[in-house]
Amino acid sequence: LSPLKSVLHRIVTSSRGTVVVLGGSETAGIDCVQRPEVVGKGCAWSARFAVWLAEVFPNASIRLLNFAQGGTTSSVILGGIGALLVGEASKADIIFVDTLVNDAHESRMWGNSGSIQVSEGSSFLAVSYEALLRSLFELCPHASVIPLLSACGPACASARVPHVAVARHYKLPVVDISHSSLPGWVTNWKKMHPPWQVHQVIADMLAILCARTWSMDSIHTLWTSQA
Repeated sequence: LSPLKSVLHRIVTSSRGTVVVLGGSETAGIDCVQRPEVVGKGCAWSARFAVWLAEVFPNASIRLLNFAQGGTTSSVILGGIGALLVGEASKADIIFVDTLVNDAHESRMWGNSGSIQVSEGSSFLAVSYEALLRSLFELCPHASVIPLLSACGPACASARVPHVAVARHYKLPVVDISHSSLPGWVTNWKKMHPPWQVHQVIADMLAILCARTWSMDSIHTLWTSQA
C-alpha cells in the first residue's frame, strides 16, 4: 500500500484521524472570507478538506491542527518542529507542508543580502526544505507527508524547482497549484492572499488525490450548498 492509502485505511479501522498543517499566512487563511462566520483558518483549504474527510469517513473522528503562521518558512518550522509535534500532533496521520511562497521570498532575501550568491538561493532552499521533510519522517514515521505548492506568481518559479525535486526524490504526492494555467491564478486576486474560492479549489484537489488513492467511486464537492 502507498503511505497515503495506508493512512486512509488506518483512519477507517481506528475511527480517528489527525491532520497537521504547516505553512504561512496563505495556509492560515488570511484574507479568506466566505461568510462572516467562515473566515481565517476556518475558511482555509485545510478546514474544507477536513470537512470532506469527515463526510467520506462518517464513523471517524477527524481532528485538524493548523499550525500555519504568517511569514513561516521551511527553516523556521524546522527550528521548532520537535516542540511543535507533541501530544496529539505527534500522532498525525496526514501532514501538509505548504511553504513555497515564503521559501521563495527567503531565498531571494539571502541572495539580495549578499550572504550567498543569488544563484545559490535555490540550493539553500532545497537544503532547508529537505531537512524539514526528513524531520517529519523521523518524528511521525506513520504519517503521510503531502507537499502543497501554492501559487504566488513569477516569484515562485525558481523556488518551485527544488521543492518538486525534493518531493519527487522521496516519492511524495505533490499537490501543485503554482502553475498559471490552474484556476485561481494570482492575477485574479483582489488582495495579497487568495479568496475563498481558491481555497476551495485546493481542498477539492486534495479530495481528488485521496479519492483516487482510496479508489472511491465518487468524489464529494465541499460546501457547494453554502457557496
